[in-house]
Amino acid sequence: MDHLIETNELTKNYRGKAAVDKVSLHVKKGEIYGLIGKNGAGKTTCMKMLAGLVRPDGGEIIKHPGKNGALKTGCLIENPGLYYDMTAYENLKCKCLLEGSYSKDYADSLLKFVDLENVGKKKAGQFSLGMKQRLGIAMALAGDPEFLILDEPINGLDPQGILQMRNLFTKLRDEKKVTIMISSHILSELDKVADTVGIINNGRLIREVDEEILRLGACLEITTPDADKAAEALKKAFNNEIRMIGDRIIQVYGADSDDEIIAINKCVAESAGLIQSGRKGSDLESVYIDIMDENGVKSDDRAD
Repeated sequence: MDHLIETNELTKNYRGKAAVDKVSLHVKKGEIYGLIGKNGAGKTTCMKMLAGLVRPDGGEIIKHPGKNGALKTGCLIENPGLYYDMTAYENLKCKCLLEGSYSKDYADSLLKFVDLENVGKKKAGQFSLGMKQRLGIAMALAGDPEFLILDEPINGLDPQGILQMRNLFTKLRDEKKVTIMISSHILSELDKVADTVGIINNGRLIREVDEEILRLGACLEITTPDADKAAEALKKAFNNEIRMIGDRIIQVYGADSDDEIIAINKCVAESAGLIQSGRKGSDLESVYIDIMDENGVKSDDRAD
């Protein structure tokens, strides 16, 4: 697998407690990687370590070489660091000068890329939240990083702002070939752009879910006394994709016709017993809930 960033048992302790506990992430080159979990799960601390803002207490970060050797990383973590009494162009010029990449044409191109080329002399303090976020991303892009870290970039935005940010993420990936890591509590939006999702709880990585699982679509969810026995029988009789959720739940994908659903339910009933069966939509939120249930995480201990 062509990974751009990997971590091996990455650990950070605060006051004797692990905020990040032996986390091993795998971010593929050219993808949008979503990092999800409740407040305090360790997402921001992970991102700060990847950005070089916080020193790990254990483990390692493996950054594979970029185009010119060392991997260039940009970040927008927590809040954009803006000078509110300066214009968008003036803010961006300062960042470009720090990165050694300033020219008027270059700064103008970044502002155009984030749709801020026509704000003129308006001060950043007068910007909407979405405009501030987009300016923060433009500043993070100064110097042309190959890896971009964005912590809650759509938090608090209105629907139009969220749509603009979603389009910006895919444009960064598809046009600039930037690998992006995004944390968000808005799972329905992350579901639209993420290629891989890492789920963190209490500082530990529970699961990395790839695009194959995220895009499986709707399923038939079956509760049975013995999921192992039922799954074994289904695999012998059908070619459908099957996921097991704990010891009692099976999800069967690709069962579209009523006749096929009846045959699947009959197979489960005869092999292991059938408690209940029903269609279920499959999106990032349902995948997240299933994985949390599978790992015994209570509903009040999930992401906000």
